[in-house]
Amino acid sequence: MSLENTLVFFKPDTLADAKLVCTVTERIVNAGFRVLKAKLTQVTDAKILEHYDHLVKDHGESMRRKILSYFSGATVFVMLLEKDNAVLSMRELVGATDPVKADKGTIRGDLSKDSLQVAMSEGRFVNNLIHASDSAASAERESRIWLS
Repeated sequence: MSLENTLVFFKPDTLADAKLVCTVTERIVNAGFRVLKAKLTQVTDAKILEHYDHLVKDHGESMRRKILSYFSGATVFVMLLEKDNAVLSMRELVGATDPVKADKGTIRGDLSKDSLQVAMSEGRFVNNLIHASDSAASAERESRIWLS
């Protein structure tokens, strides 16, 4: 086992419901994550586009518009967390990107009511509650974006 950091942020669909914020936070803490830093912050276009630059590169202008439509001016709750194998543990806790494909027992599988297919058909970003870093390098990069 190796102690590492990961970064998560609660997306606007989570922050719209105080009970949901508490439920998701409780799941993270109960899974053994230690909160190193936490910050409620307003999203700027520059930060969110830097964060999701890989999606814009892969999917182009339409993805850029979806990201900005969903996040521009919104608030997110960012947490830097620590645990043994934090990245993999958090990704397992969060579940698949598409909430309808996320296993029961995961945050998205139990708590999200959206689907990637519906979001795509409506031309919008999926409401899947939470972002979780996909690697230790991403967690470090994302921490510089959101917590510096």
